[in-house]
Amino acid sequence: MKRKNIGFTIVELLIVIVVIAILAAISVVAYNGIQQRANNTAIIDAAAKSYRLIQLYVAQTGNYPISGGSACITTQSGCTTTSTVAANSTFDTNIATVGGPPRSVPNTGTTYNGIYLTYAATTWNGDPQPLRMTYTLPGVNQKCGIERVSQYVYPGYVSSNTGYTYNNIDSSNKTLCWISIPGPSS
Repeated sequence: MKRKNIGFTIVELLIVIVVIAILAAISVVAYNGIQQRANNTAIIDAAAKSYRLIQLYVAQTGNYPISGGSACITTQSGCTTTSTVAANSTFDTNIATVGGPPRSVPNTGTTYNGIYLTYAATTWNGDPQPLRMTYTLPGVNQKCGIERVSQYVYPGYVSSNTGYTYNNIDSSNKTLCWISIPGPSS
């Protein structure tokens, strides 16, 4: 009587390994998509809170929280602008009268992190509105998630028809969002 060896053949083992590799690849792709959506949601939520605080400040005082330059809202997120320390200090002091803005959002790479404000002589749909909030979202073609998304069309800013300002800014795989903030002159 012959004894039959019980075990797996090499072909069967290779099939199992290939199936496991395919499942692992699908899981990694799904995880990256979930992580990007979670980061985008956190950034949009922080931007929306900042937007509401600025609107509240304008309603209470009749002024913007800064009147020149740029200021980082999220100072703990690698936010960089060409701003002066005075603009950040002025913003922090003024906005504290109505509430505390979010100070950090997820860092999504080495460039274009954080939320910041820029004050400059600009218009939005023809009306003077010099304060603009800027932030980026990981991924291309991402919706900014807040009203008043702007695109620059000489000589000023106009409503965006895409829901974002620029796609894949500087080939960084990020979507740029410019939000026009109505103010005392609106």
